[in-house]
Amino acid sequence: MRFLPDSYYSTLAAAHSESPFLSPVKSSHYVNDVAMWLQAAGGDTVLAEVGPGYGEIAVRISMLLERHSIFWAIDICPEFLAHVARRWDGHPSQLRTLTLDITQTPPQEVCLLRRRVDRLVAINVVQDTDLLTTLTLFSRWLRPGGYLWVTILAKETMDLYYSQHPLYDKTQGWYYKPATAGVQLGKRSTGRGDIGYDRILRFYTQGEAQDALALSNYVIMRQRNIAFPASIMSSRWKEMGTREFFRDGIVEALECAGTYVDSYEFVAQCIIA
Repeated sequence: MRFLPDSYYSTLAAAHSESPFLSPVKSSHYVNDVAMWLQAAGGDTVLAEVGPGYGEIAVRISMLLERHSIFWAIDICPEFLAHVARRWDGHPSQLRTLTLDITQTPPQEVCLLRRRVDRLVAINVVQDTDLLTTLTLFSRWLRPGGYLWVTILAKETMDLYYSQHPLYDKTQGWYYKPATAGVQLGKRSTGRGDIGYDRILRFYTQGEAQDALALSNYVIMRQRNIAFPASIMSSRWKEMGTREFFRDGIVEALECAGTYVDSYEFVAQCIIA
């Protein structure tokens, strides 16, 4: 099931502006770390990124890619892939782009990359999909022994600082928004009457993320929190404008803990024989 309409991504890509949501790829150090991890796979390898956005990681890996390696950029939105192609700084033959809705992947697209990918990156992607289904798809693309680098939005943070907010469902881990566009999925009581809503983000606990990785045939090699300090978060408040839903929780998190834990990062090895 896809939670966000295609038009959302196309609008964001066309605007080429900052997303209201946090992302570690806004840090050049983080982007370099991911690119170096991809490059460490060595020569004559197949690398992939699902949801490359404006191409932050792609443009960095294009400068590092071994001569006979290939990089796949996979996205539901062709406009984002166009950004990647324009920014690509390596040999054109090393870049492959694939427009694909990973929640509705036809068999031929699974076969196209089946057991071909050595390392795959998905930063801030899986919250728009069913986690277990998506991780399983990635395991079908990876070679046995291949590696996945993935971030998963942290439900514990939402439960701590947003549990009473009418747009957050603590039981299921959904963040809703009032339905103003796209498909209205239903109505939800807010205590102030019913509102139409769209489901747009799904948060998972660390345990749920670990279980999903295990069920989809991964062994976790490394995990850590993606936490943003006050020095970064304070500059985000103005950008958020009237988005009190996120802003107020961030302020409380910084006051209580000094950092805002946005997501969990996992590096895991695919163990399918």
